Amino acid sequence: MTHIPTPPPRQAMTPEGDAGPGQGDFLRRLDAFFQCLAPCLDRSPAYREAGLPERLAAPERAVYFSVSYPGDDGRVHTAPCCFIQYTTALGPARCALTLDPALDAAGLKWQALSLSLENSLAGLPMGGAAAGAAIDPAALSQRESMAFCQRFITALAPFLTACGALEGRIPRREQGYLRGQLDRLAQPLPRLRRVFPDQGEQDRARGYGLCYFAQDVLRKTAGRLEGQAVAIGGHTGPAAWAGEKALQLGAMVTAIGGVSGCLQAPAGLPLALLRDMAKSPARPLASYASGTAGISFRPGMAVWDAGGDIYLPCDPACPLDEPGARAVLAHGAAVFQGQESACTPEAVRLLREAGALYVPSVAAACGAALLHSDPPEPGRRLRAGIRAVLARLWETARPAPPQDLTAAAYSAAFQSIAQATLEQGV
Repeated sequence: MTHIPTPPPRQAMTPEGDAGPGQGDFLRRLDAFFQCLAPCLDRSPAYREAGLPERLAAPERAVYFSVSYPGDDGRVHTAPCCFIQYTTALGPARCALTLDPALDAAGLKWQALSLSLENSLAGLPMGGAAAGAAIDPAALSQRESMAFCQRFITALAPFLTACGALEGRIPRREQGYLRGQLDRLAQPLPRLRRVFPDQGEQDRARGYGLCYFAQDVLRKTAGRLEGQAVAIGGHTGPAAWAGEKALQLGAMVTAIGGVSGCLQAPAGLPLALLRDMAKSPARPLASYASGTAGISFRPGMAVWDAGGDIYLPCDPACPLDEPGARAVLAHGAAVFQGQESACTPEAVRLLREAGALYVPSVAAACGAALLHSDPPEPGRRLRAGIRAVLARLWETARPAPPQDLTAAAYSAAFQSIAQATLEQGV
């Protein structure tokens, strides 16, 4: 029987302490992760003897701090901040940066672990980290934003020495202030080679890679993408690019949804519309139905209720939840998760217990990780990278690829990290 370690309680970024709403999700995700590793740990006693499960149950470093900055109202404001360095066994970390008033440290921990696994599975010699501040950039004036960003990156810089890349969905204004202050630091950060790489390129690689992955997995499991009805959760970022590539690969995108509702087209959305979605993230989803025959917008409707053969959850803002998972199972659909936290733990549990074809984002959405090892290329080289990842999964899942590729994805990613950790000693 494999021992599943219990991580220490979260140090919160808010006065609520360990009662933060994200901690339960984190613990459920972490427990599911270790359950998937049980066969791998049983086959390799050296992993347990070296305490690798316990060592991976908590990040290498977790730093909680606050940043104070002057406001236009004459008062001093303070934002709670956090840096999570999960593992650097494979190399310097990719650090995902988030500025969000609802940010919590538990979410950052899972994001950092997921990045570590995604990098490992993609063959990238990098670990995973996450950092953030509980603040809303849109609520700041130009002066307030500049003051906060300069102070924040200065406080964060000592911890970025372990990082090789800094990325994140940060507004362009804030990116400029953060990058400018990094350049002004007296001590440069030699390992930090990439700072805020083009978000559009990353989104396209993630969305395209998701569809390449789905196409190859379906072929391997006696299915197909061509001619199938695809429903996508989200309509900006990776979701929009996934819609474009799904159509190019022969599928029909019959529904695409966001927080506001669902856009439906029984005959499929046109390629021009999906391309506009990818390039115009600020455009409201409902506007695409105005005056267009065969396309309707359903306010408040979840995309999971629209029906489809294949579901691509790509937006944490409108995740596939438990009711959505029940709808997916009723349709007998396959699920390829296109972004971390785009499926709730309850939804994942239902899909896995029912034996649905489900692939987690660690595997299905590793296109963004592949950009760090290869120049941006939406076509041949990205596809070759996806096929290399699939080869690792098939090897781990032998003798035959299962419907649920979660265990294979987590085990394949864990093995590289575990081997590197063993070689480096305690």
